[in-house]
Amino acid sequence: MAKTLRELAVEIAKADGALTPEMVNVGGTLRAEQSNKWINLIVSKSPILSLVTVDRSSKLKKDVNVREFITGVLQRVPQGTEPSKSTSFANVGKELDMKAAQLYSYITFDYLRDNKDKPNLENEAAAYLAEVYARDITKLAFVGENDDYLDGDPTKGKFERLNKGWPQLMKEASGSHKVNISDYITGGAVSWTAFMNAMIAEMPAVYKSDKCRLLMNSSDYEDYCYQVGNLNGAVGILISGQVKEFLGYKIEVVPDMPQQTVIFTPLANLVYGVNTTVEKYRELKGTKRVIDYTYDSAFDYQVAVDDAAVIGYATA
Repeated sequence: MAKTLRELAVEIAKADGALTPEMVNVGGTLRAEQSNKWINLIVSKSPILSLVTVDRSSKLKKDVNVREFITGVLQRVPQGTEPSKSTSFANVGKELDMKAAQLYSYITFDYLRDNKDKPNLENEAAAYLAEVYARDITKLAFVGENDDYLDGDPTKGKFERLNKGWPQLMKEASGSHKVNISDYITGGAVSWTAFMNAMIAEMPAVYKSDKCRLLMNSSDYEDYCYQVGNLNGAVGILISGQVKEFLGYKIEVVPDMPQQTVIFTPLANLVYGVNTTVEKYRELKGTKRVIDYTYDSAFDYQVAVDDAAVIGYATA
């Protein structure tokens, strides 16, 4: 019978301890409760995933239904008559098409020996694996270019081909709003205040609220702070490097955002869709002196309402 990770750690630390496949190997589809716990753990490890819409589904394909910031849907219909139209939430036809990807990781025998006395060893290991997984899910959300990944192919076998991320989806959508950052570059320097002001001006007024955020790359944010800090009387900003808002809208610094690319949208408009069927496998690898872990799950990204998304980048 398979043992817990702490039991394995105690076993391997014994002078005559020996692990067998029967002790270690376990795998299969997680129960619904375990699956949701794993998804919650992933989301908690990512500041951005904790803020966007997380859409869980037992199916690989499902319609997107984000309604948090939709307004103007009330009607008045006389008794005894049918409404002339159903309430429209402006994202009809948007679909999540979740594709599988796997996390392959491991825990070394030395790690087990060194942590055999920790009562929460199982939880710590799960948290570590979830953090690794969350980093890649977050990175792909911003750098994903396509969903035609092909293992071993020199072109299609790249990380960026696993899924289309939010910037790519906005660039391709005819209904999203685009601002060309090239129009705000002089002598190689971006005028960040003029550029972000133009982006905010592009957003339809119906979507503007305190739910909207500006998402930008770490280096671009530092450049923006430097520009603002060099204004008269703003030396404090230059020293602290903190400009948390622009025109009243909070700025979210996203290290994985491509440089000179900025998104302005309500965060609920960014959807991370995840399939609740999660497979987990744990396997003894004596030749490598590790315990291998494999997580297999499907996910996708979507922008719920294109009209509520503004992206600034070099369009030419």
